[in-house]
Amino acid sequence: FSMIPFSSKIKIVIFMHDVNMLTYEYTYVKIRVGGEKMRYSIDEAVEKFVPLKTQRMVLAIGSLGWGTVAAGVMVMGFTIPSISKFYALSVYQVSWFASMTFMGMLIGAFLSGYISDFIGRSKVAFIALILASLFNFFTAFKMNYSMLLTIRFLAGVGLGGLLPAVNTIVTEFSSVKRRGKYLVLLESSWAWGSIAIGTIAVIVKNWKVDYLSFSVGLIFALLFLIIPETPRYLIQKGKVSALKERAKKIGISIPSDTDFEVNVMPKEPLSSLFRRGYTSTTLMVWFLWFSLSFSYYGFFIWLPKMVGKMAGTSLTSSLFFLFVMMIAQLPGYYTGAYLVEKIGRKKTLFYSLIGTAFFSILFAFGRNDASLLTFGIFMTFFCMSAWGSTYAYTPELYPTAFRGSANGSSGAMARIAGIIAPLYTSFMIEKNSVQLAIITFGSFLVTSAVWIILAGKETRNSKID
Repeated sequence: FSMIPFSSKIKIVIFMHDVNMLTYEYTYVKIRVGGEKMRYSIDEAVEKFVPLKTQRMVLAIGSLGWGTVAAGVMVMGFTIPSISKFYALSVYQVSWFASMTFMGMLIGAFLSGYISDFIGRSKVAFIALILASLFNFFTAFKMNYSMLLTIRFLAGVGLGGLLPAVNTIVTEFSSVKRRGKYLVLLESSWAWGSIAIGTIAVIVKNWKVDYLSFSVGLIFALLFLIIPETPRYLIQKGKVSALKERAKKIGISIPSDTDFEVNVMPKEPLSSLFRRGYTSTTLMVWFLWFSLSFSYYGFFIWLPKMVGKMAGTSLTSSLFFLFVMMIAQLPGYYTGAYLVEKIGRKKTLFYSLIGTAFFSILFAFGRNDASLLTFGIFMTFFCMSAWGSTYAYTPELYPTAFRGSANGSSGAMARIAGIIAPLYTSFMIEKNSVQLAIITFGSFLVTSAVWIILAGKETRNSKID
């Protein structure tokens, strides 16, 4: 048995006198003989050597960064009316304020996902959060219009770069049975970040204070220095000794006689997303991210203005509408976290996307505060369930070698949609076609839902490569 390679398929044949031959096949057999080291797959290593408290710590730190990104994006919905008035901007000019942020997020997402596959996830997360916090903070200071757009672009680079890095960190630090739930819980921190900035906006009612509050993000960034590179990243980079050494820093004890299945990770170009049978998956995932982002940002960035147009609601009441919908995000996320493990990723995504589309259409034809608020709450609930499921589903569809690139490019699709959405919605508002804009959002969501249920594969309880 000592000569049998690890992970070989072993056929054991048993002869029992004149009885027919019985054959048993065992796949994925681990054998320990003499002084040989015990070998583990990467998922087994995470399951055995990363304590639950460590996985929770990584989730908590990641959630702080994720919430900061949410606040950095949703602060625009709360402050655009005041910034427009402060700088005397037209609807077209203020739409570029939002779009430049998403342009930066596009660049940040592409760079983050690709670079994290080379230098590591934690380093990229630290740098991205520093950028996001600093340039959101600088937005509070008076400047000319060109400089304002530049500051928003640089803030966007940090915001966009942080999301795929954090998503990959939590994915690769989580055991198989917790991964789906943890990724949805990570995404749920978007709601907490939105609620935090909304609370400041509603109580303080000073847009400059909203941006100055991002100084706390610099403290959150330091916490990412506690997290070492992920076990999966180090193992597949062939840095097993580095894994054992760094693991000690966060209380992970790996016996010296332990070895791992090491497949040294090659440098995978972005084109890998369209090779080896991943083309259809990548197109499906990219359309999903585009559809969700186009609908979400097209709706929420301009929500106060839309509500004012549709129901004649005052600005103060419109901001309260937005704040209530931020609160409605929480049950949506937590429902998604439960359902992705209960009924699977595909079904959860399908029901969530259809629910979002249905209630968005009802919202489009609401005519008073009560109906708009009711339909808006349900729409937000399903939308957040869809977002949480998307973040759980995407990284499980790709191998480690280019998972960071997959997350980054998917985030980039969301940023492209984010660039287009504020411009599209502002154009439709000026044309008094708010309902048509919302119907467009719903059609994208329905198309994505049908695509996923017909062509997507279920990844619940599956091991990732």
